[in-house]
Amino acid sequence: MNNELINEYNKLEIVDYITANDSKNMQNVQGLVVFKNDKGEVIDIRKNLVLMEARIHLFNHLFQGKKVGSTSEVTTYNENLDRIICLFKIGSGGADVNGSPFTPYVPKFNDTDLGQPVPFIIQDPNKDSTLEGRSNPSIVVTLNDEQKKTYFLEQTFEDGTTKYYGKIFEPSSTTWKLDKALGKVAYSVTLRIEYNEARGFMFNELGLVLGKPLYDVDNTTIKNVTYPTLASRVTFDTKPLTDLTSDLEIEYIIYI
Repeated sequence: MNNELINEYNKLEIVDYITANDSKNMQNVQGLVVFKNDKGEVIDIRKNLVLMEARIHLFNHLFQGKKVGSTSEVTTYNENLDRIICLFKIGSGGADVNGSPFTPYVPKFNDTDLGQPVPFIIQDPNKDSTLEGRSNPSIVVTLNDEQKKTYFLEQTFEDGTTKYYGKIFEPSSTTWKLDKALGKVAYSVTLRIEYNEARGFMFNELGLVLGKPLYDVDNTTIKNVTYPTLASRVTFDTKPLTDLTSDLEIEYIIYI
């Protein structure tokens, strides 16, 4: 990450930054991902790729649920038009962590998931039986009520552990940014990887997840997310998630 790019971002608003760095007239949905340390300092900026399924979903909305043809067949995404982007995932498959950890793979439009998703939190009834379990804050005996509202896309394994690969973000963390003069529209959401999440894993890819949230009786608390689909993917230099005191803040901007 070069200092010139960091300084430029610090001086400009998001929409100004986009305008300054894109010489062509953009017609596609695109994304910008800004990584910040726990001091609020920008440590990396990356472009992301909005995947084909998310683009089809968007056009289904724009054309009132009409079926959109793909390269191979007519899709049926209109059956799940009430899906929204409500989760994000992280992974270690964005680069060869052993051979070339600082040479990220280039995402493809037909990606359907991260290369190697890693869990934010692991539920392990036997947590206290090993030194790793006792010392790792990302491993819990059972999820508390707040964690049940935060982590989704779980998978249970034969060893009795359940891993949660999706994390929700709060609606209050989202922001619209408009530039009426230049016709630019950006939507920003703040994501956080906290000191007690995904500890011990490598981290070099991230994506937003499109899904249908199912709400509790209060109609505000999400209790489950169905029909999950990866909507976007970004890859970057490998970072170890080992610090037990610092959070990582990610500003994820989608713009057209």
